[in-house]
Amino acid sequence: MSGFGGGPRRRVEAKRQRSRNPIHGQRQSMTMDCNSILSWNVVTGREFDVVGHLVPENIPVFGQYYWDRDVFDRVWKLMEFLKYIHKENNIALGGFNFNNIVVVRGTPKLFNVNAQINDDSNIAADFQSFAEIINFLYEWRMIPGELRALQAKLWHWAALKGRGICNADLIYDHPSLWDEARCLAFRRNFVDWRPFVPSSMLGNYHDAIRGMNLPRNASCWQHFVPPQSAFISCFKYKVYNETPEDLASFQRNCVAHIARYSENGTMFNQFTLEAMMQDLFPMHLVELVSRLYERGFSTTFFTL
Repeated sequence: MSGFGGGPRRRVEAKRQRSRNPIHGQRQSMTMDCNSILSWNVVTGREFDVVGHLVPENIPVFGQYYWDRDVFDRVWKLMEFLKYIHKENNIALGGFNFNNIVVVRGTPKLFNVNAQINDDSNIAADFQSFAEIINFLYEWRMIPGELRALQAKLWHWAALKGRGICNADLIYDHPSLWDEARCLAFRRNFVDWRPFVPSSMLGNYHDAIRGMNLPRNASCWQHFVPPQSAFISCFKYKVYNETPEDLASFQRNCVAHIARYSENGTMFNQFTLEAMMQDLFPMHLVELVSRLYERGFSTTFFTL
């Protein structure tokens, strides 16, 4: 006899289905692994904690970049959740705020939000709410340029989509939220994979890089490479012009070769190398990926 509720097997299966689906009652939930620099600051012994603990408690002494990357990792995790809601469940939330966010065993989740029709207006409301969350995470601190670029697309997504230059995929997979390994892979593959770009897309490829702004709107990007930097070694074997194409080539060579060198006896790792890239050439990767996307390339074309 199965008994009330359809028997143990049916109840177990129903529980499994609820664990797969982030919509159960009014709670939205999704569990994902997250490798962050700092652990989520969750009070031991409490299942739920307030959204304030999404913010790292202190700026580490080893640099603003490290703190930013930790926040980026948390923003990425929330973005993955929103992508899951929109694409896997084909619904939207129609807007939310930081009072709807809790941290459950180290994972950020949304609660007390209702599912809405997955149309452009509700998706746009979700994206604008997400932009507000970024403001909340940084409070009085300066938001890095990469995240400000993401915010601009979040605020104005509906208008940008109408112009055909920003589908939701560019927001879900915005380069400001990539980890170091993927950033470095893009910097290298953008040059190395040029022979594999379809002939019909070569014009768009060259147009994307040739129209780039040089870092800090300067006419001479080589002047920003400090003479004591390990990057100087890449000038020994190649003469570079002051063009966006040669800047991309220089970054490729740094990624390909600098990781094998050491500075002060310490081997470069991916985190250190990308931190240096971001410091010397801020916004370069974000702008280039966006320009490629506007010209028909997917965000994963050079990072698969």
